[in-house]
Amino acid sequence: MKILLKILFLITVLFLQNTNAQRNSSERYKRYAVKQMQLGKYDEAIDVLNKYITQNPQKADGYNLRGLCYEATERYNYAVLDFRRAHALAPNDPEIKKNLDRTISVWYKILKKKIEGHKRELAIDPNSAFDYLEIGKCYRWMEKWNLAEQWYDEYLKRDPNASPDEIIRYTEILAKTRHIKKGEKILKKYVERYPDDWRLWSRYGYFTLWLGKYKTAEHAFQTALSFKPYFKEAQDGLELAQRKGYLTLYQPRSYERVYLIDKYYRILKKRPDDYNTRFKLTEELLNKKRYEEAKQQLIILSDEHSDDPRYEKLKRRLDEHFYELIKSKEEVVKTDSTNRDAVLEIAKNYLNLEQYDKAKELLENYLKKMPDDFEAKYYLAKAYSLSHDNETAYELMNEVLNEGGNDIKYKLFAGQLGVWTLDKSEKPVELLYSVLQEEPQNQTALIALGLYYYGTDQVDSLGKYVDLAGRIDDSNPEYVNLKNMYEMLKMRLSQQKRWDLVAEGDSLIKEGYFEEGLKKYKEYFREKGDVITYSDYPVLLSMASAYSSLNKYDSAAGIYQEIYDLDEDPEVKLLEAKNLFWAGDSVNALKLFQELENELPENPEVKVFLGDTYYRMKNYKQAEISYKSVPDSLWEQYYIEDRLSWLPGNYGSGGSIFSSLFSYLHLNPYFYYFNDNAGFTYSFIGANATTGLISFFSFGVGYRYGILGDREINYRFHRMMLYLQARPLRNLFVSWGIGKMFGETYDRREYEFSVNYMDSSKYRLYGYYLFGDGAEMLYSPFLVQYRISAEIYKVGGYYNFSSGLGLRGYWTFMHALNGPNNSANWGNEFLFRVGRWFTKDYIIGYEFNFIDFEFTSQYYYSPQEYLSHAIWGVWYFYRKNKWELKFDGRLGYVPRSSYFIWDGRVDATYKPYENLYITAFAFYGQSQRYYVGYRSKSFGVELHWTPF
Repeated sequence: MKILLKILFLITVLFLQNTNAQRNSSERYKRYAVKQMQLGKYDEAIDVLNKYITQNPQKADGYNLRGLCYEATERYNYAVLDFRRAHALAPNDPEIKKNLDRTISVWYKILKKKIEGHKRELAIDPNSAFDYLEIGKCYRWMEKWNLAEQWYDEYLKRDPNASPDEIIRYTEILAKTRHIKKGEKILKKYVERYPDDWRLWSRYGYFTLWLGKYKTAEHAFQTALSFKPYFKEAQDGLELAQRKGYLTLYQPRSYERVYLIDKYYRILKKRPDDYNTRFKLTEELLNKKRYEEAKQQLIILSDEHSDDPRYEKLKRRLDEHFYELIKSKEEVVKTDSTNRDAVLEIAKNYLNLEQYDKAKELLENYLKKMPDDFEAKYYLAKAYSLSHDNETAYELMNEVLNEGGNDIKYKLFAGQLGVWTLDKSEKPVELLYSVLQEEPQNQTALIALGLYYYGTDQVDSLGKYVDLAGRIDDSNPEYVNLKNMYEMLKMRLSQQKRWDLVAEGDSLIKEGYFEEGLKKYKEYFREKGDVITYSDYPVLLSMASAYSSLNKYDSAAGIYQEIYDLDEDPEVKLLEAKNLFWAGDSVNALKLFQELENELPENPEVKVFLGDTYYRMKNYKQAEISYKSVPDSLWEQYYIEDRLSWLPGNYGSGGSIFSSLFSYLHLNPYFYYFNDNAGFTYSFIGANATTGLISFFSFGVGYRYGILGDREINYRFHRMMLYLQARPLRNLFVSWGIGKMFGETYDRREYEFSVNYMDSSKYRLYGYYLFGDGAEMLYSPFLVQYRISAEIYKVGGYYNFSSGLGLRGYWTFMHALNGPNNSANWGNEFLFRVGRWFTKDYIIGYEFNFIDFEFTSQYYYSPQEYLSHAIWGVWYFYRKNKWELKFDGRLGYVPRSSYFIWDGRVDATYKPYENLYITAFAFYGQSQRYYVGYRSKSFGVELHWTPF
């Protein structure tokens, strides 16, 4: 006994020495790290602190020190992560909280500036996938998960070759926003694209697991492990996916005088996570030879403690018992392979030892000789199920039931298998109901039924069985798991219902039904019920925008204030200021825009709206300063020259009405060529020059040299024109022109007048009048030698709705004068197009065209009741840097002659400098004139230059 005491004393001393050595070692790491930090050697300190944290993962001081190192080296993302870990371990430590708040404040300002920078880049190139990605990353670091998701969505639209790393980050965001179904679809696409990436497969496994798709999840985890066998994330996921069975814990009976076991069970009922007590209970169960209960406890411990030496020791003891049972029956089976008791005893213990293939081989050989043994088929089904082949197991149990096996455990196991194999028929439910008729307190059956209803999203039925199972044993881990699934399903369905309302609201708003959309958003908040959080950010923005669209500016202002209270984001203040501006509250709008000028000094929109507010308040000098502070490269985008032209005098400087005289010069040289298969040729080259006259008038001159030709002669002419142009309103342009055409055989007066009212991106209304040479207007070879005059009246326009619908068309009235026998001919043309913008780059739609003249003339094309229908489209197929390329085409049909018509035009714009741009076009088409095919082609180029 003394020797034993000495040995125990020696072991205790050695243990304490080892513990003290470790403690002293870790303290030395900490002291050395602090010394390195004092010397400014932060990277060396981080290396030492990594070792300290490895030895002391539950101590906050290591993370706090490493966070300070990361902060000092401006690696703020790592710093925030470490300070958050430290704060979680020591929530009442004021120094750690101060460090965390300080670093977040600095880092978030950097991130917001970074976001602003990328948004400026997107203003130049809206299709830059890189900038969308970087903004998404910033919001992810700021934990604004919904905003991060939106920007990642935009990134993926523009980069079809996103890397696995970005998809992993994206799905972390989707997990936070609980868009599990969306994440599953994304991951399914990318595991097919990157089939060897085990991280994607593992992540796909978790998303399908959360959706209750256990078979798919299991396959995904197994695929991940086939590439990286010891990938812990996938190992854990596979275990969760496979643990679909339900075990009923043995409850000790009151008359059993095993008080220690009773005590441990009572403790675990109150504290199921007390793994030390569970180890003691397992050991005591083995001591009392209650092996089945010990096995159940080891299954629970295997979740997190399979590496614990105590687990290995107890598992070895239990396995030794199973091996002894097998060995005791092996001789019997060798003598008599049909000995039912011996075969089943060996098979059951093979299952206990997880030697499923041996169990299957033994039972299948036995069933060849004894095919009607239900119990053997039952254990064979268990072997298949435990080796992850539930389909085969289900088939075997159905055979047992169909052949007359009525044991309640057969029905229970078959019902469970039906649930695990996702059998959506009523069969699993019927089997489990029949079990409960005989055993109403069978928790395994109740949990299996609950899982069935979870898989079919029947939340009310699931809740019923969660309640019933909890009344029996609420400490059962499988019950706890089902209860968590129930809570998750309620949350998922509730959230899905709310976001369906948002989607409906968004759709209605997009179509212009603002009142109806607002009702959906309000219903969303009624369903949500709790306080407003970051997840509501986009919904609130949509609501505020809808109220503004309805001119309910007070309501919009209230919502913008709510958003701003949620997050003091200057972008929200900008929206609030714009809302006040539109509401006509110039005083308060000016106050906010002035604040924003300091908060967002690089934002051109702030400068433009500030100028507009000053203009409205008649402070023209300040308006001029604000407009001119916008970068030159953005003047065209924000119509700065137009805005400056609103100001009286010399851009608001108080000059006289003539202060704009010769203040600028615009030069416009051009060339045009046309030719058709009727023999008509028309080409010219010329130039216009325009300069300022007074503040809203300009004066111009133009010269053109041209050729009109038929198959026999070319008629050359010169034209001189004088122009007077006015802009009485911001969007209204008026132009008058008078000139003279000098020909080889005659001269002719020419007149023109035009009106344009437009917002280039949304609408345009125009009208013009022309009087001049008939050959130029009617494009006819027969008028080259036979000279007539003509006049044209035309009105038209287009309108693009916010919903994406686009309308455009024109009506033209043509009047051919002094024709044959001095007869005049009247004609008109009507064209109408309707289409939809599917993206900002292309529109497709339907066209109707009608032309009718009073009579048909032999000298020019003048049909009567000509009608055509066509499909048309416009596609901006290249927009980058200084170039824009566009295609405009149609394919149509003329019913009267059953003839197909088509044409296409390509336009190009190149802007090498801010004050210089070049446009060009090329056209080719085929149509019909008087039942004969007609083809034409044309091209032209123009240069616009403003030297000053």
